[in-house]
Amino acid sequence: MSCFWKIYSYSADEFPARVKTVYMYLKDRSNTNGECWPAINTIARETFNRYFLKK
Repeated sequence: MSCFWKIYSYSADEFPARVKTVYMYLKDRSNTNGECWPAINTIARETFNRYFLKK
């Protein structure tokens, strides 16, 4: 979780909660090179719905 300290330092105006959640989702599932390529439907199924991801 140490990589998440930076994302929490931003205010809600800069990064809403859904942005932080998607960032944490991608970071958590990334490989050793920091790459992660999930489909929008996969992220939506495991976090928010598709509407919030497209926003």
